[in-house]
Amino acid sequence: TLADDIERELKGLGMDDARVEIQITPRVNATEYGVDQVELFIETNQGEGMHPLKRVASGGELSRLTLAIQGASSGVATIHTAIYDEVDTGVGGAIAEAIGTKLRCAAQEGQAIVITHMPQIAALGAHHLAVRKERADGRVHTRVISVNGESRSEEIARMLGGARISKRIADHAEELLDRALEAA
Repeated sequence: TLADDIERELKGLGMDDARVEIQITPRVNATEYGVDQVELFIETNQGEGMHPLKRVASGGELSRLTLAIQGASSGVATIHTAIYDEVDTGVGGAIAEAIGTKLRCAAQEGQAIVITHMPQIAALGAHHLAVRKERADGRVHTRVISVNGESRSEEIARMLGGARISKRIADHAEELLDRALEAA
């Protein structure tokens, strides 16, 4: 049942053909992890066959699988804090928006820290931090700043259009943020 629920969650995350299988093997002796060995097998693309998760999933796929497991187990188990590093790898706008919506739902039960380059996902966050690299004294320093209000809109526009932000790009950033507010 859990594998079916995970597969259903993956369909909305750009992994429509993924199949999941959970294998439970009794251990000869009990350990601090219990009496069963549990292993997750996955086929991320049709025709590839089932393989142990630890051998086949990319970073983006692993993040999406974690999000799917969290969605499949909502109401049963709560993950208090989850970190999703580039959960958007290899996806386009519509799937990114779906991932952002699922991340927003996941964060209602706990906290989701998301590292993303997709404005569709960033716009859906409750808080937005931007990472900046600056040169000073012959070295590069990393600074993390909170962006909100107009600075958030500018950051979303920068994510959309790069260094040169036109009115059209700025309007698109505002639209993404407005849609995120409506979804809340």
